Amino acid sequence: MSSHARNRVTYLLLSHLLRTGRKKRPSINMTDNPSDSQPNNPLHGVTLLAMLEHLVELYGWDDLGARIDIRCFVHDPSIKSSLKFLRKTDWARAKVERLYLKSIRDGNRVSATEKPRNDIGNDNTNNGIDAKITTRKFDPTPWDR
Repeated sequence: MSSHARNRVTYLLLSHLLRTGRKKRPSINMTDNPSDSQPNNPLHGVTLLAMLEHLVELYGWDDLGARIDIRCFVHDPSIKSSLKFLRKTDWARAKVERLYLKSIRDGNRVSATEKPRNDIGNDNTNNGIDAKITTRKFDPTPWDR
């Protein structure tokens, strides 16, 4: 087929599509529940604002800035400026998403902002045991990942 014939076929096809108002669209199997489209994605439906508010509530700005070294978390932090930066910067958003997922996964552990509890005795004594209680988080073992 010559280039003239190909151009003519393309022209006829496009003019037909424009005339009829139909566009060729891929068929998508839509379900009633949009969350079914990504059942294994833990971030599906979670906005960046919700992630950031959760992390700020859990860690605070100082600890968040220590965990993720981003200027918008360290110098004059605010939700608005952080959202603006994170929406433009993929690598920073990826770090925030990873920390959010880790905080959700490790939700039952003591956060860095909570004070350590003394569960050994009912009062403030250690029942004769010299134990140091810490809130330090340890790296997960390979089977915890």
